[in-house]
Amino acid sequence: MKATTPELPEAILDQAIDWMVRLHSGEQRPSQQAEFSHWLAANPLHALAWQALQHTEQRFQKLAPLPPQVALQTLESLGRQRLDRRQAIKLLSLFGAVGTSGWLAWDHLPVADYRTSTGERRSFELSDGSRLQLNTGSAVLERFDARQRLLELQRGEIHLDTHGDPRPFWVHTRHTRLQALGAHFSVRQDERHTDLQVDQGAVGIHRAAAETLIATQGQNYRITPTQSIRVAQPARDGSAWTRGQLVARQLPLAELARELERHRHGWLICADTIADLRVSGVFQLGDIDKALDALADSLPVRIERTTRLWTRIVPA
Repeated sequence: MKATTPELPEAILDQAIDWMVRLHSGEQRPSQQAEFSHWLAANPLHALAWQALQHTEQRFQKLAPLPPQVALQTLESLGRQRLDRRQAIKLLSLFGAVGTSGWLAWDHLPVADYRTSTGERRSFELSDGSRLQLNTGSAVLERFDARQRLLELQRGEIHLDTHGDPRPFWVHTRHTRLQALGAHFSVRQDERHTDLQVDQGAVGIHRAAAETLIATQGQNYRITPTQSIRVAQPARDGSAWTRGQLVARQLPLAELARELERHRHGWLICADTIADLRVSGVFQLGDIDKALDALADSLPVRIERTTRLWTRIVPA
């Protein structure tokens, strides 16, 4: 059974987002806290919107102050676009979690040659005939020259079907250098590790001060700067997204929610009390709401949809 709470008015949610950005900007007027308290008490829906945003904030690390000019520019630039404005808090929370140095590092990333936005998956034919697929929210820089073929995975997830060419084919992530050896394979870069799944052929795993490791067809590895770990039975099929699917095998519900959230705008929150429920199944990435309804039909959970961008999975 699904439960739906009254939708928060967009104007009130916008006001709550404004207040959260201002209070975390690192630059406050003496009267600002009193003004915020007055706004919070003026309408019960204000408190509900604020509580919803605070719940999201708890999913990130403790916020570091944003540079004041960054918060101000964000508010100004998004003020004309309601949908993007409502998504801004997610980005601002992320930037706050990694601190000012993280913001600057992101801000100075090279312009990607291939990229996808949230919920988008795209396929490209490279100049050498290889096929590159990008999952949601991904970015890749291409550096092909006479000596080598190199892709730098800036963020997200890719699948490669490499084409024969005398030049070596490399994929670089922040954790490793991967050399395609006539391979079809998937690579996903997260904050702390890179995941590799080899569907065909072989891939060389290169790390600093370590011997090269060869991953062959059917093998999965999780790679950090210090080790390459063979994953015998991954809980998620690393290439199923190329078919528009998320294939889960005993995946904790909280992790499933995070995976589905990557493919939609807004927030998808899993209650802590059911976070460890194990889920197996095939979920269609083109219809996340349908996937959530299937969860409610098969598990002791219900789906709370507070707004179009705010959904929670809670105990039934």
